Amino acid sequence: MPDPSVPPRPKVVSITPLDWTDLPAATLDTPKARLALTAGLGSGLARRKGDGRMWAISDRGPNVSVRAAARALGLDVFEALTQTAPRAAKVILSPDLGPELIALDLSGTTLSAAARYPLLAAPGILLGGLAPPEAAGADAREPLYLIDGTPIPLDASGADCEGLVAFQDGRFLIGEEYLPSLIETDAEGVVLCRHVPVGQEWRLSAAPYPVRGSLPAIAAARQLNRGFEAMALSADETKLYVAFQSALAHPDASIAETCDFVRVWTLHAVTFALLSEHVYALDPVDAFRRDHFADDPMQAGDRKLCEMILLPSSSMQAPDLLMLERGSQSSKLYKVTLDPAQALAPKWHLTETRPALEQIASAHWSGHQIFPLRKHLILDSDAYPEIPGDLEGLALLAPDTLLLVNDNDYGVAGVATLFTQIVFDRPL
Repeated sequence: MPDPSVPPRPKVVSITPLDWTDLPAATLDTPKARLALTAGLGSGLARRKGDGRMWAISDRGPNVSVRAAARALGLDVFEALTQTAPRAAKVILSPDLGPELIALDLSGTTLSAAARYPLLAAPGILLGGLAPPEAAGADAREPLYLIDGTPIPLDASGADCEGLVAFQDGRFLIGEEYLPSLIETDAEGVVLCRHVPVGQEWRLSAAPYPVRGSLPAIAAARQLNRGFEAMALSADETKLYVAFQSALAHPDASIAETCDFVRVWTLHAVTFALLSEHVYALDPVDAFRRDHFADDPMQAGDRKLCEMILLPSSSMQAPDLLMLERGSQSSKLYKVTLDPAQALAPKWHLTETRPALEQIASAHWSGHQIFPLRKHLILDSDAYPEIPGDLEGLALLAPDTLLLVNDNDYGVAGVATLFTQIVFDRPL
């Protein structure tokens, strides 16, 4: 029998691919391929309250694994490194391409780029996409190389941008994965301040902008390249909702591969103090059918939380959020309510708490007063083959209409940016 307390699931009325032409970025010749790189703007979407324009954010720039550089691109200099370099090692194909904000206008079913603002560390100084100085353990960066095999030096202020929110006064707040951090910019992408976990300020000591240790220290335990990914802003712009892309590597990296949940934070939107913390439990691997039955099946550590938006039905006390949970090809949209009764006790965000939250199996959560968010399925992309994979951006166009966009990884593998509009039979 259906639970009468749960509203019926909205039905999909239409799925429409929008007209969009990727923006050329660079051309790169390699021994085995000619790469026509394009702007990578699918990492996150945002809308400013009262403004019909959308904004997109791009990540650190085009890159491939060392193995792909050697085998797919024919860059022989990396052949030996396929055996010795860490699996996470990357080849940066075009260091000049980095994070930027792109304004998008929608007319009917056609999207166009209205403006582009490369992020600036200071007026006239580009904010690069290379990694800043690293710490030890789970917070270490992956090795990075130029296409000639030269190791890339650390960047005093580099960022790997993923999440985005837009304030009514013109400012943006960008979530990034390296530290992780929250980057505050003006209306044209000039960094005003970068907020990092307490104790991580030294990593950006040479940055030409203010750096503040505003975030809980435990954020530095993010998995490699799995930092702040999903972000949303309260209607009155006083609260920021952020989620890590995957489980924290806390107290060490080994725990993250099997951990079944992600932390969701409510932060003060000015001071970035932690106001509350919730647990979002991830679906089992076999629930992502396209990925589970692929030639290279996904593993537990491949599950991600990639985007969130605030829903119009939200109250200030218990906001409703739409969460984008995915593997690679399979994506799910879940509605959750940040119920104060399900918030974690403050001790769980302290780095010294033992057992750590990530060490407690879900079967024992109730004994520790841990109550995961209740998830209500809105959409499962496995039921709609026309919805592309690698979704990362999500925006609400109308109470019953969503916009989804994939991350094309700058077109390195020939993938286009695909915007998909989904209309439901009722407001979400």
